[in-house]
Parts: sequence; C-alpha cells; structure tokens
Amino acid sequence: NFLVLSGNGGRCWLLPARQRNLDFALADWSPYRLGSRLKWRVVRAASRIGCLSLLPGMTTSTVSGVDSVDWKSVGWNRETPPVPAVYLGTPGPSRKAVVHLLDSASGVCQIIVKVPVDKAAHAAILREADVLVTLAAERCISAPRLLSVDRDRGISAQTVLPGAVGSRRLLPEYLQLLRALRLPDETTSIGKHAATLQEQLLWSAGSDRDLATITAALSNLCDAHPLPAFWVHGDFAPWNIKHRSDGPPALLDWEDARRGGLPLQDAFHFLHIQDYLFGKQPTSHAEDLDRFAGELGLSTAQCRQLEIAYLAHCYLQRLTQQQPKHSDFLLDTLRVVLEEDQLPAPSISVGRNRLTSPPGPASSPP
Repeated sequence: NFLVLSGNGGRCWLLPARQRNLDFALADWSPYRLGSRLKWRVVRAASRIGCLSLLPGMTTSTVSGVDSVDWKSVGWNRETPPVPAVYLGTPGPSRKAVVHLLDSASGVCQIIVKVPVDKAAHAAILREADVLVTLAAERCISAPRLLSVDRDRGISAQTVLPGAVGSRRLLPEYLQLLRALRLPDETTSIGKHAATLQEQLLWSAGSDRDLATITAALSNLCDAHPLPAFWVHGDFAPWNIKHRSDGPPALLDWEDARRGGLPLQDAFHFLHIQDYLFGKQPTSHAEDLDRFAGELGLSTAQCRQLEIAYLAHCYLQRLTQQQPKHSDFLLDTLRVVLEEDQLPAPSISVGRNRLTSPPGPASSPP
C-alpha cells in the first residue's frame, strides 16, 4: 500500500503507507521556489509525526508484486527486504521512476534504482550506466557507483550519495568540482565541436532571422586552437549537486554526460538553466565566468566563444527533445550574446544550408 503525493506537472511520490521514517528519502528532493519549499516542509513534518495520509490531496494506491521482487539482483544484500519509496520524474519522453530502497528499521536509503517509464528513458538509463562504469575506471569520486544494470529492461542500480541539495549560487567548491573533471593531457577545440553541429543547426532554423542568428554563431566557432578537454556532466545544476559531510560535493544524474567536451560548458549551463527555469531575461554570463576561465588558461575571447558553443549545442539538444519554449529561450539568449559582442552575422544566400562565408566544412550529424 502506498500514499500518492501528487505535484505540479504530474510529478509525484509513491510513499510506503506503513513506513514511519521517510525523511531520508524525502530529503533527497528539495524544491527551490519559496511556495513549493514551504509546502515540502509541511510534507516532511507530516511524515515525521506519522500523519501524511491526512494531508489535502493525498490518495492511496495498491501496487501488486512488490513482495516478489528479487531485490538481491540490484545489489540488496540484507536479510530483511527493503521498503521502496518511488519518485516519478517530470512527464515527458524520458520520464523515469527513481526508487529509493530504504532500510525498514532506520529508514535510511541504501540503494537507488532507476526504472524507465517512457521509451527514451530506457536509453538514458543505460547511457548513464556506461558513463558511471567509465568514471569508476578513471577513479572519479564525484559520482555514484554502478551496482547493477539490466540492459533488456533498462533498469540500473547505484549507490546513494547522501547530503544536502546544492545552492543556486555558483560556489567556489562547485568550480573546484568542475576543475576535477578535466581530462589530463587531453585536448579538444571549439571548431571540432562546431563542425559536428553545423549541418543540424542550419537545418533547424525556422525563419531567416533564426538562420542569421545560427550562421552568426557558427562563424564565431571556427577556432581550431587546442583547449583542455573535460568530462561534461550535461545537467550541472543545483538539484544534481550533493554536499557531502565527508568529502567534496558530488554529482547525480549523469545521463547527458559526454567525455572529451569543451571547458566551461557545465558552468554556463548552471547559470543559463536557472535563467530559464526561474523566469529571468536572456543574458550573457561570459563576464561572470571570465575569472574562472582565466584560471583554466582561457582568454576572455575564448570564454565568450565557449558561451556561444554552449548555447548552440543546448539549443539543438532541446529541439531534439521537443522542448520548443526552452529552445526559443536559448535562441533569444544567443542573439543577446551576439549583439552584446557586436558580432555581425555573415550574409546568407537563398539556400538553407549555403553561406556566402561558410563557417567550415559541413559534416554529417553525429
């Protein structure tokens, strides 16, 4: 028997009705808007005193088959079976269920299991599993450890990273965490990454104005100068950061990670994703990261180029994920950055993917 706690956009928790101590699992999720934060405090307080079922809007549900699950197959090694508490992510093509396996006596979460709800989540969970294996081989201490993976069903299990959820400010320890993701003795270049995106970006333009913005961006991404290569987390944001009591901050949800990426991409994401989600106006953040860029051996001009590279990549990513509002916001931000730097758009011909001054050789989509 589960208590069903619904939220905005259909997100919800399935909480075991007979388990009194759920605060460890509930602390794993922390909203940032004031109203939502206050409501969540009420939920956690009700859980502590055992009256969750009395909250307005709370419903119940019975899930069959829980008692017959082979929990040892996901790494559970205790005699007493775990108590599952389930968080269902935001509805969408990559929606997944995050199952917290709790110790029945203490309520402490021992293992996190990810289960696909929608089709795209299957591939995302397996992609993260592969990333975690590679990170472990490279002795990265900032990520969970993979315990098991079922490739046929797209289910993975990983260790728990306990700790407080991250701050909305780009703290010095977050910059140190990004430094630790640098790949020793490996380099990349802005031009190399732009070449893989060029054709897709040009064909994504919905109007001449969009095309002018995209071609202006591409014309500023022809730099072949070698830059330090990094692991790029892909969703470096406060809600994926954990402040551990016994070590530096760690990162959750490596589903969008890629190896050998450009520097500063995660730092720009941290700032731009919050602009979008918290209703701010499109703006450039190159100046905010200029000092950090200098510490990595990057010039001010390269910092601005890397912001353009981030916006172009993320714009195409959101289009692929069918998130038109976010992609429009990123395109507006790209215009602001280009106008702020007074970077002129090259002239364009009638053909969608033909430029008077091409940004470089076109390549097939990756």
